[in-house]
Amino acid sequence: MVHLALLVAQGNSGAPSVSPITTLIVGLSAAVVGSLLSVIGGFVSDFFASRREERRQEREDRNLREQYEREDRLRREQQEHEEKLRVKQSRVRAYQEFTQAATFSDYVPSSDRESTRIALNKGYIEVQLYAGDNVASVAQGLYEAADRAIDARAEEFRSTFREQVDAEREAFFQ
Repeated sequence: MVHLALLVAQGNSGAPSVSPITTLIVGLSAAVVGSLLSVIGGFVSDFFASRREERRQEREDRNLREQYEREDRLRREQQEHEEKLRVKQSRVRAYQEFTQAATFSDYVPSSDRESTRIALNKGYIEVQLYAGDNVASVAQGLYEAADRAIDARAEEFRSTFREQVDAEREAFFQ
C-alpha cells in the first residue's frame, strides 16, 4: 500500500504532490489493516483447527465406545455360552446319576434298600430340576418302577419288575 501511495504521488506530475505525512498515515494504516487481517486470520485458523480437533476427538470417542460395547457384548455372549454349557453338563450328570440309581442288575437285598432308595430319590430330585414336562413325566415313570422294584422279592423282581424298569429306562432315554 505504501508503494501504491508513492506511485500515485509520483504519477501525477502536474498535480500537487502528496505530503510525507499523508504517505506516512497511509503506510501506517496499511500496516495496521494488514496486522488486523493477520490476527483475524489467526483466530479463524485456530477456530477451524479446534473444530477439526473436536470432530476428531468425537470420532475417537465414538469408535472407543463402540469397541467397548462390542467387547461387552462378546463377554456377555461368552458368559451365556459358559452358563448354558454348565447347565447342560449338570443336566447330563443328573440324568446319569438318576439312571445309575434306577438300574438294578438283580433284586435289592433288604440291607441295601435304604441306601438304594436314598440314591434313587436324590437322582430323581436332581432330574426334576433340569427336566421339561415330557422328561419329568418319563422320569416319574422310571422312578415309580424303580421304587417298586426296590421293595420286590427276588422272584417278583426277576419276573416282572426288571422288565418294567428296563422299559421305563428305555423311555427315559428317548
